[in-house]
Amino acid sequence: MKYLPNVVYTTKSGLFVRQDKNVGLLVYSQYTGLIFVVHPEDTDNTISWMNFENRLISRSTIHNALGVGWDKKVKEGAFPMPHYLEGQGKWDSRPWPKRFPIVINWLLTGNCPLACRYCDAEDLMRQKRPEPNVEDIKLIASRILLYNPLVVVLSGGEPLISPHLEECIKWLYKRAGIIIDTSGLYLNEEKRELLKKYQVAVRFSIDSPIPKCNDSLRCLSKKRINPGEANNSNSSLKNAIQSLCSSFDENLTVSVQTVATRKTINDLPFFGDRLFSLGIRSWRIHLVSLPKDNINYERLFVPMKSRKNILSKLNRTKKRWKGMDLQILDDMNRNYAVLVSPDGEFLAESNVGKGKILLDSDNPFQPDIHKIFQSVSPKNHAMRYLDSPGSRWRGG
Repeated sequence: MKYLPNVVYTTKSGLFVRQDKNVGLLVYSQYTGLIFVVHPEDTDNTISWMNFENRLISRSTIHNALGVGWDKKVKEGAFPMPHYLEGQGKWDSRPWPKRFPIVINWLLTGNCPLACRYCDAEDLMRQKRPEPNVEDIKLIASRILLYNPLVVVLSGGEPLISPHLEECIKWLYKRAGIIIDTSGLYLNEEKRELLKKYQVAVRFSIDSPIPKCNDSLRCLSKKRINPGEANNSNSSLKNAIQSLCSSFDENLTVSVQTVATRKTINDLPFFGDRLFSLGIRSWRIHLVSLPKDNINYERLFVPMKSRKNILSKLNRTKKRWKGMDLQILDDMNRNYAVLVSPDGEFLAESNVGKGKILLDSDNPFQPDIHKIFQSVSPKNHAMRYLDSPGSRWRGG
């Protein structure tokens, strides 16, 4: 089956694909919440396999990474790093898309029940941008889809607070893969059913297995939003773990992301053991960035020597987490993400300090496609999803 280049398709196996002439076949798996790339010479055979047109796939690395959830059991998965299947050797260099972004992060709402000490969306929330209505949601979603993202990440704020969450998900469904970032505070039974129905992967934000430490970094706001819909615990860690376990029970695709700070970095190997024992098979670690003029970040920032030591230790420890995909992201490279604000502006993180910048000041709500990667580094963007920047620390 031939697919048009740069267009997102859903295969019969449920995986999303997009062909990119600069890279190969980009694949998002709703069963793992992970993105991979297949070399052009393996593209046709892989597409046929994902559409049940042939039952055999010649490359074991492709089968182990992309067969999970529909052709292999989750525990049988194996995820290479980087996510270039068959290794880098088949490419002259690690390529990256230069026109259409792989992922677009949609900050669905500026409202949030937490007050995280390192929050990188604080500037959008502090600006009190208008919250979208249902018609805004449809319009913003349609604009996002014009850029053919393989995946749309629903973020915030806390996206589960949005009264238009279901409308948003319906609009994106089968047009792109969907991942939702959440603290778990509002993930009740009704919302779990919604996410399961539309095959949304859930990524929980947890920084430490130690309640006092996690709750001090990801502290609950004094003013609860929609308190009647929230879980009752006063611990952000307890809320997250309870919601995570309930999501496992509902067979949702679950992963964890962690912001590593000076307070938590030495506990990461222990934390990895706990996550693996819970059944987590995808763990993403962000090394906290250092915006200018923010004393909280300075106190949390991990010195370079400590980064090298602990990441070298993680590289050794992860051998006992067989089948876990571990990505270590150095957020010092800040111009990597394509962001959409609650009111629909397309933004990027500033790479010189704190705050956001418009992708296209002349067309803030529908930027010229050629201007996206003028503000967002295409290399850093691809590394974020395919080739963990932290991998350069591996081996010490």
